[in-house]
Amino acid sequence: DEMAAHGLVGGYAMNPLEYPPLGFVWLWLSATLADVAGVHAFYGIKTGLLLFLLATTVILYRQAGRDAGSIFFYYVALLLSALALSYLDIYLAPFLLLAFAAWRRERWQTGLLLFAIAVLTKYSAIIMAPFVLLYFLSMQRQRSAALLPVALQAVWPSLLLVMALLLVFGREPLDALGRAFGHSDLSANALNFNWVQTRLIQLWLSGRDLLQAYNMDSQLLRNPPLWAIALARALFGVFYLLALAMFWRRQRGFEDFLLFSLLGHLAYFMFNIGVHENHLFLSMLLVMALAHANPAYRLLAINVCLISSLNLFAFHSYNGNLPDLWRGVAVSGWEGANAWMNGGPPFDFRLLLAFVNVLFFFSLWFAVWRQGKS
Repeated sequence: DEMAAHGLVGGYAMNPLEYPPLGFVWLWLSATLADVAGVHAFYGIKTGLLLFLLATTVILYRQAGRDAGSIFFYYVALLLSALALSYLDIYLAPFLLLAFAAWRRERWQTGLLLFAIAVLTKYSAIIMAPFVLLYFLSMQRQRSAALLPVALQAVWPSLLLVMALLLVFGREPLDALGRAFGHSDLSANALNFNWVQTRLIQLWLSGRDLLQAYNMDSQLLRNPPLWAIALARALFGVFYLLALAMFWRRQRGFEDFLLFSLLGHLAYFMFNIGVHENHLFLSMLLVMALAHANPAYRLLAINVCLISSLNLFAFHSYNGNLPDLWRGVAVSGWEGANAWMNGGPPFDFRLLLAFVNVLFFFSLWFAVWRQGKS
């Protein structure tokens, strides 16, 4: 409505969110085409999401050697996020998958431009930037090429795109990037280490003013203790930096680039604060590309896709509503011994999923570490 009333740039500036401008461009195009077709913007946006989902599926199909079984599984995994729940992550998927394909062939300029489009569609992809840099440096070191000319040749189209968007949208994209780093909830519906932390803190607070401690509907911990924030950020920093260090030490090419990017992003999902339920989408794309590069990782791809889908379903089912299976207590008040877990008897099933997810991360980390030792 705001873009319709104030134009694309004005509507974007009026939404003080954490999204880069290209995400709004795709939304604006969908709504504009719906208006031309004489249908409600809802159908235009859904159609746009479907087109991006189909484009992603076609790219996966071609990159996977036309493995129809795997592609159908990936399509279903992406379907819940992209079309059923209408998350905007699918907008970056085709560009990021094509960037992976370009980097595999060492087409740096094309890959970086596609990566820039993905980042400017949704900032979540920016967490991969240090791994992209190390991959580029390692490849150039192996080729003994002059670094500066190659780097300038690779990066100038991406810089032009960033400059053009800043000229059009002003400083709002930079403000949005700052807001993206400003989430304060310990866990924002992500079934991870901080979801477990949240429940333990809430149990410790039992008997105090729980209604002020966290939101009634989503059960998120507002203004968590500083020690909990410090612990979460420390764990994220340690595992993320270790993933970078291990990647730089091994430097075995494209497959390791995807694997350690996945470890770094999973470290973000499992330990950082302010992580949302849809933030495993990037891990799904990474592990899909990894399974295509090496079929030995197919089981890992299945597991990551299932974890991501279960996290979405646990909060929004298939239609955006909290599943009745663990709806919890009524908004009218805290009733029942298990109200603090928002799950009713016998316990919050999501807490079990969070434990499993953390154990999965540590088992994957240990397996990769042992692989490097062998």
